[in-house]
Amino acid sequence: MTCGIVDDDTAHLLSKYLRARRERGMQPEAAVRYAIKTAGRAPIFTAIVLLAGFLVLATSHTGLNSTMRTSVAIVIACALATVWLFRPPVLIRIEGGSARRRRRTGSTPGIRGRLHAMMAGAMDCSGR
Repeated sequence: MTCGIVDDDTAHLLSKYLRARRERGMQPEAAVRYAIKTAGRAPIFTAIVLLAGFLVLATSHTGLNSTMRTSVAIVIACALATVWLFRPPVLIRIEGGSARRRRRTGSTPGIRGRLHAMMAGAMDCSGR
């Protein structure tokens, strides 16, 4: 259940980020701002509501409910922090760095470039 929540938050952020990069041609920093602005409220609100719902289990006298409440609340809080505080700077660092290298060298660098070339070759059906 908690993995689904984390995955859902990540999917919302990354889909908006990729849309900004591909369809709108935004730079990494602007794309992160766009992703947080457009997709930020719903996952945060959902996480807060879920945390409040699991806090209701705090009134339970059953040990299993109390333990589950604590573990789920910790996972949701950590997921929220990871997705919204850690991932945006990582995206900016990774994508911003590769954009700077492309401008300097004029080509796509490293493994990413090799993967693009490999995929382009695999999709070339001309038989050459």
